[in-house]
Amino acid sequence: MEIKRLVVGELATNCYLLISENEMAVIDPGGDAAKILDEIKGSSAKVKYIIITHGHFDHVLAVQEVKQETKAEILAYQDSSYQCDRALSEGEEVKIGDTVLTVLHTPGPTKDSIS
Repeated sequence: MEIKRLVVGELATNCYLLISENEMAVIDPGGDAAKILDEIKGSSAKVKYIIITHGHFDHVLAVQEVKQETKAEILAYQDSSYQCDRALSEGEEVKIGDTVLTVLHTPGPTKDSIS
């Protein structure tokens, strides 16, 4: 798996692109949609998921623009205040290419935080 870190938005939020095989997940697209989309276009991988680790504004500002361009499914924790396409549960597995991520509920900044 390849992991790319982008610093985005007014609060310099970390956004990650996880690439495995020909699939990609965008984690916390918190702003600078054009920057994120340029990085995506530079890859041959298809964006499968947009994953939100928690609903604070600086983690979600570019979600809708990235979704509009990529048609990716938005994933967030089951108690998330953010509108998502699929709610995740503790222990659920998310497959990206040949990589499997396991959802960990980690309340901290918000009650819906995940790692």
